[in-house]
Amino acid sequence: MTITDEKSKLKRIFIAAFLIAAILSGCTKSNENPYLTKGNNYLASNSYSLALEQYKLAINDDPELTDAYLQACKILIAKGKYQEAQDLLKQGSEYALLKTSIFVQLGDLSFSLKDYPAALNYYNQALEKDNTYQQAVLGKINSLILTNNDKDMNSFVENLDPAKLSQEMQLIRAVILIDDQNESLNSLKLAESGSDSNLAKQSAKIQELLTTYYTQEDKLFTLAQIAYEALTKKWDAVTLPISNKMIDINEYYEGGYIYKGTVYLHLGEYDIAETNLEKAQALNGNLSDTKILLAQVKFAKNKVADGNKLLQFAKEPIATIEEEKFYNIIKLLVSAKQYQTATDFLGTYTAIRPVTLPGLQILQLQSFWGLDQFSETKAYAEMLLTIKENFNNQELAIIYSNLGISQFYLGEKAAGLDSLDLANATDPTYAPGFYFAGIIYLDQGDQESGKKFLERAIDLDFTNEITFKAEQLLAK
Repeated sequence: MTITDEKSKLKRIFIAAFLIAAILSGCTKSNENPYLTKGNNYLASNSYSLALEQYKLAINDDPELTDAYLQACKILIAKGKYQEAQDLLKQGSEYALLKTSIFVQLGDLSFSLKDYPAALNYYNQALEKDNTYQQAVLGKINSLILTNNDKDMNSFVENLDPAKLSQEMQLIRAVILIDDQNESLNSLKLAESGSDSNLAKQSAKIQELLTTYYTQEDKLFTLAQIAYEALTKKWDAVTLPISNKMIDINEYYEGGYIYKGTVYLHLGEYDIAETNLEKAQALNGNLSDTKILLAQVKFAKNKVADGNKLLQFAKEPIATIEEEKFYNIIKLLVSAKQYQTATDFLGTYTAIRPVTLPGLQILQLQSFWGLDQFSETKAYAEMLLTIKENFNNQELAIIYSNLGISQFYLGEKAAGLDSLDLANATDPTYAPGFYFAGIIYLDQGDQESGKKFLERAIDLDFTNEITFKAEQLLAK
């Protein structure tokens, strides 16, 4: 038996926040359509299926209602229903009055599906309607990079007027045009004077790095720092030209391959990521970060033994390894369902060092549950609840859920349901809490309540793992 891991939890929280934020970003005709208003209200209360139903009714009522298409497709994409989302967006591109955002969404969806030529086509169509649409500008840059159209990409970026770009796009333009000193520094100066203080500070930092870049013969270290800055802003594709430049300068320096592999890992291009990270590992086998990244790729490709082997290094310097890095290793193991390895590592770690990150304790709890160790899960959850002030609501929901379902399997059914009620009250968006409650109600013969809780779990689930199991139970 498994439980949604922390990575999935964070994805769920992000998606929910993203969906709700979409409502607040402004609508083209939202106040005029009652179905759209209802849909937004359902979305705000995390009732995604009901929201989707209302958005589809809004589209039937008014085929030119752009926001209904966009909101419906965000839910469909989050649920992994990409083809349905694409079909709906294409319908919207035919009927919606304000088409730019529809084409941008089509571009974003094609990009996420790794169809970069199609994405480029959609971004171009968006820019034909509004050549200042910043999301479309960035989408086109990313798509040109990933279709290896470096010449067209540089030409496009050079012709952008930096004064008309957002502060972030000014920074991106500067990084891409790094070898055009005047254009790069001009964009950075504009970004430094912008209203976002964090972006202004980053602009000043990159300007400082470029001073070194333009004056020193050895440019590798400076390029590595710039690539790091780009990755911290999640400019994955934009990092690729910098990585390639590092490799061109010195093909025997592992840094370029590490950054290139990281970018492709983030993009889900695991074969290319594996090739580059293995090259980095061959050039320098002592870097723990490379091993962690490569292990992540191996797990993604279902090469579990290879992934576990790469992470064995963590056992050696466990007394000195940074807790944050150790947390990332354990999170990776739990997300790959390597619960026994995670438990072994945690046992070695906690025998000599105190745990200060609450996230590590949550991962230990999830590992016990993943191993079907119900007594250990219950005891550890009860211990964590004695220090519950250390945890946020999402983490408390995980603790209560694990406690509740463990109590159920240990025969403490009433107590288990009480714990799950606490989980669902603490975080009403945590799908496993509703799923486990549905299991208990079905076991008690309460089909109506079981069905209600399982359907709610499906509505809240963005991993499809719970959805699959809940649908099987509902089909019986």
